[in-house]
Amino acid sequence: KCFPCLERLYVIFQSPSYKDMNNVRKYDPLDPIECLELHLKKVVLKNYDGTRDSSINFAKFFVLNAKVLKEMKITLPYHRQHGWFANQSSLLRVRNRASPDARIEMRCGTKDDFTHNKHTHDLSMDDPFDLPYGGCYMCKEKGLGDGVYQV
Repeated sequence: KCFPCLERLYVIFQSPSYKDMNNVRKYDPLDPIECLELHLKKVVLKNYDGTRDSSINFAKFFVLNAKVLKEMKITLPYHRQHGWFANQSSLLRVRNRASPDARIEMRCGTKDDFTHNKHTHDLSMDDPFDLPYGGCYMCKEKGLGDGVYQV
């Protein structure tokens, strides 16, 4: 069971403190998780590295199972090359997403420690962890835009 009001999920990866998750229960569609089926509309993953199997599988879980997902924002702590984003799209199996209309956005160069964010406890806000994003410095320097990719 879930709380009917859980429509948003915010996760901040504290690298390198999280380890590969080996004891995670596999999702069984015959024993559905109510939030994934009916309520979860927004997922925000901050400081996602996309290099560890655990972080990739965690993000992929929501891509493949959140049926009413409208928006998924994934921020990366460092600059990544354009080809890296295409590879992530494949690893996360974005083409097989449970919610075909979900918008999945990745932003690079956004390492946040959230020490300056005063709203992290105000869950009534749309995104209490949202900090102003000026774009990825490296992407701008190389003329690649602001580092925001739709996958």
